[in-house]
Order: sequence, then C-alpha cells, then structure tokens
Amino acid sequence: MKINPFAVPANLLKRTGAAVLDLLLWLISSLVLLSYVFGPLYDAQYGTTQLSAQFVAYQEASYLYATDETSNQLVNLELADVPEAIYQYYADFKHNKVYAPTEPAFEFSIAWYNTEVLEVMEADTLFELVNTDINTLAILKDGVSQTDIDAFYTEAYRLALIDFNTYPPFSSLVNLINGYFLEIIGYSALLSFIIFYILIPLLFKQGITLGKKASGLMVVTDKGYTMKWWQLPIRSLVLAATLITAIYTIFGSLLLSYTLMVFTKGYRSANDFLGLTKIVDQKTSKIFDNEDSLLAYENQLGRGQVEDSSRFLK
Repeated sequence: MKINPFAVPANLLKRTGAAVLDLLLWLISSLVLLSYVFGPLYDAQYGTTQLSAQFVAYQEASYLYATDETSNQLVNLELADVPEAIYQYYADFKHNKVYAPTEPAFEFSIAWYNTEVLEVMEADTLFELVNTDINTLAILKDGVSQTDIDAFYTEAYRLALIDFNTYPPFSSLVNLINGYFLEIIGYSALLSFIIFYILIPLLFKQGITLGKKASGLMVVTDKGYTMKWWQLPIRSLVLAATLITAIYTIFGSLLLSYTLMVFTKGYRSANDFLGLTKIVDQKTSKIFDNEDSLLAYENQLGRGQVEDSSRFLK
C-alpha cells in the first residue's frame, strides 16, 4: 500500500506533552475512583476501615510503636525507648500467645529473655548475669561503648518487629488488608484506563485521547490512513502492559517506550509499533480511508480541483 504523503508526523514536544497529560489524567482519575468509589464500596462490603483500626490496635498493643505528635500516626520507636519496649513486647504482649498452631503458647521468663534476647551466653555478649543468676535480669557490662549498645538494640528491635509480624492474627490481618487494597487500586486503575484510553478514543475516533485532543494529534495506520477498528484494542493492551510492568521495573518499561519514541522515525512508541500505527498532526495532515481515496485526491490536485477534495477526507 502506498504511504500517505499528506500524513504529517507529530513533533516530539507535542507527542510527549499529550502522553504526559494522558498519564496524569489517568492517575488523578484513578485516585478519585479509589477515594470516592471503590474505597467506600469495599468499606461497606468488607469493613476495611474497621480492619485498619484493628491493624493499628495490634501495633499499639505490641509496645513496638510510638505515636507521632504531629501526624498522630504510629511510627518506629526512638532508640532510647527500645530497651523497655522490647522487654514489654516479649513479657506482656507475646506471653501466652500461640504463634504456630502445632506449638504450645509462648511462655515468657527472665531466663529466656537473658538467653535469647540479651544473649548472655554468647562469647561477645554485652550483658552479664547478676550473681550468676539466670532468673534475674542481666545488666550491661562495665565499659561497654554507647555505639555497641545502640547497635545491639537496633538489631534487637528489628528482630522484635519481625517476630511481631509473624503473629498469626496480625499477619493474617495484614494480608487481608493488603489484598483488599490491591483490589481497590486495581479496579480503580482499570476503570480509569478504560475511560481515558478506550472509551474517550472511541468517542473522539481516530484514537484521540484527551491529551491528543489538547495537542491537536490523532492516530492513523503506519501508512497514514484511517485507523482500523482492531488497532485501538492492540494499542490499549500494549499500553496497559507497559503501565503494569512499570510498577515492577521502577518505571523502566515507560522509559524504554519513551526512548523508543525519541529515537525512531515519526516518534513511534511501543504501542505504535505493535499496533501498526503512528501519531500525526491533525491540523496539517490529510487522512484518507484507503489508497483509492488518496489516489483520487492526488489526481484532483494534478487537475487543480482541490476544492472538491473534502469528500475524500475523514
């Protein structure tokens, strides 16, 4: 098929501007849907607000978190508060709790704490027993540096947090909340994508999104003719795959697609290559349905009958 010489490729600035605007609109609408549609729906159906309250309640009960006075949010402890908090976690929170169904409930004792947490039996321990009594809380050895103490309690705090996250009721709650949250994000992003990258282009025709509309761009076949019905779904699927993989590649897939667009003739991105399309300037281009319409228009140009050419154009 003959290439349409009247299809003027969009310049890089307009192409980039349209893509960025579409992406921002998609993200903003996804957040709106998350906050005002799917978030409330999931809360009404599954009680996500109550689940979040239970999540915070577990954290507060563990002694391993503090409340930030400015944001009123739970945050990690200051190092100075860690020693007492760790002891309270094991002695008060973890005591009598079942962590593995096949094992008995955890029983706290000073001897266990001295051995497992303060590591008094280790060769490089920072602590020593009082009168060699394993059932009396160990104390710091003389001459231990503050740097070593801070390093010890930083690691002990990390291990306590890991241990807390393995407590079955809490870990199950976390998994449930995360599952609902991913569903809410997924449905919000999907519906927004359908609106901005499928329904709107179908409404405006020629694959014109809001970003392309604002930039005066349109989508045509790679030969410069009216886009076929099957090309929009392919473009949308490739774009969806690019956006999804961007999450796992730290936006690498978006960068790759943009790099491809920058360094290729006609500034074609990945979805253009796979969808056999290209982006053209709507105002300066003349787009035809097929090659016969193009040849007829060129024939009219040769005869000086350009005033009748509009009937061949989309």
